[in-house]
Amino acid sequence: MKTVQRDEIVDYVTYEEHRERSAPPHAGQDARRVHVGPYLTSCSRTTRRSGTVQEMMRAERMVKEADIRHEIETYNELLGGPGEVGCTLLIELDDPRERAEKLTRWLASEAPLRETEDGQKAYARFDERQVGDAGCRRCST
Repeated sequence: MKTVQRDEIVDYVTYEEHRERSAPPHAGQDARRVHVGPYLTSCSRTTRRSGTVQEMMRAERMVKEADIRHEIETYNELLGGPGEVGCTLLIELDDPRERAEKLTRWLASEAPLRETEDGQKAYARFDERQVGDAGCRRCST
């Protein structure tokens, strides 16, 4: 998979100006989202690539080059390698207690996500740096 390169990323002010003039930031993403039950939505690499780094830079007002490069590296690590599928999993639970309970259970699960026709099992791996006491650091309470 092609990784995001630094020269593809603009400063957050330029991005924000363009963002306001173009379509809404998440327009058209529904076709690239897969709902996994009532609480989880998986976003494809295409959806994330188009704006995840830029949106994080905008939200966190990133200007330091080291912070921007770290965000790009973190994103690129999520893409997955050969034979892997990388995705962002959005956890759509507003209640902090319910979210913490479900995340704890999901993270402890050793059930395979998928079993192939030849019997091989595919398991989910989570980026441990993104998982805090009550779930994802970026989206926890």
